[in-house]
Amino acid sequence: MSRKDAAVNILRVTSFGHALTDMYWLIFPILLPLIKKEFSLSYTQAGLLITAFTVTTGLGSF
Repeated sequence: MSRKDAAVNILRVTSFGHALTDMYWLIFPILLPLIKKEFSLSYTQAGLLITAFTVTTGLGSF
C-alpha cells in the first residue's frame, strides 16, 4: 500500500467516524418526543435530558 493510499484510507475512516457522531446529534431530536412519551417526561425533564446529552457529548470531545 502506498503512502497516498494509506492517507486516503485514514481520511475515509475519519470521515465515517465523524458522520457516525453527527448521526447521534441528528437522531436525538427526532426520537425525543417518543422518549418523552415512553417515560412520561415533562418538558422540563426533556430539556434537562437534552442538556445532559449536550454536556456529556461536549466533554467527551476533549
